[in-house]
Amino acid sequence: DQIAKLEEALLAKMSEKVKFELNCDVYRKPGILSVCFENLPADHLVSFCRAHDISISAGSACHTGSPEPSYVLKSMGLSDDEARRTVRISLGWENTLCEIDKFIGVLCKFNGLYSKHL
Repeated sequence: DQIAKLEEALLAKMSEKVKFELNCDVYRKPGILSVCFENLPADHLVSFCRAHDISISAGSACHTGSPEPSYVLKSMGLSDDEARRTVRISLGWENTLCEIDKFIGVLCKFNGLYSKHL
């Protein structure tokens, strides 16, 4: 229940601030979100979050660290560009709403900084 509440809060708050799509909404484990952001490169977002003590991952779990688009995401029908804009966000029972709010703040800051360079 805790993870479901955190996930609901995260998705609601993200949808108010940035444009994104869930890559898989039906057949997924609760608390693990594969999110494709519009116009935000995943590798830069991951680095920006890491600098703010937030851990998210780019691509899919079995392709972490590779510069190539994830074959798993591509097999799900994502383009190379979409795969490069995809992050994996994992939530657990130890996460809090305060951490969700911190992530949303960092995401908004990154979005604002990045959109100025477009």
